[in-house]
Amino acid sequence: MTPHGRLLEAARGGMSKREAARRAGISEGRWRQVVTGVQSAGGTTIPVNPRRETLIAMAKAVQADVDDVLKAAGMEPVGGAGHDSGYVTHRHADDPAQGMSDPEVLELVRTARRLADELERRIRGTEHDSGTQPVDGPR
Repeated sequence: MTPHGRLLEAARGGMSKREAARRAGISEGRWRQVVTGVQSAGGTTIPVNPRRETLIAMAKAVQADVDDVLKAAGMEPVGGAGHDSGYVTHRHADDPAQGMSDPEVLELVRTARRLADELERRIRGTEHDSGTQPVDGPR
């Protein structure tokens, strides 16, 4: 289990993985991958490097301290107003959604990412979790 996975699982407490994943906007299988730090593809174990936004969503889903989870994952903490407001205030080269202040635009970007991740899993055939629900847009 990864250091950030330990924090997320401790904060999850009695909440099911399925519920925590639903609240974070990811599949239960993806929750497990991020927590353990690995995924299997064609019999090969591959390291998982979650996006910053995914870790933030997961931390918020289980009411874990966002900065602690990010630091445990080796990422810069959000800190300050960005943490309290729910908006990320720092731009990150591989995450163009960071720094956006319009909640509708940010939600569209998150939805697009979830759809892209789901499509990639289906194409690769790596998502074999029967608990996975199809992504059908914003809820």
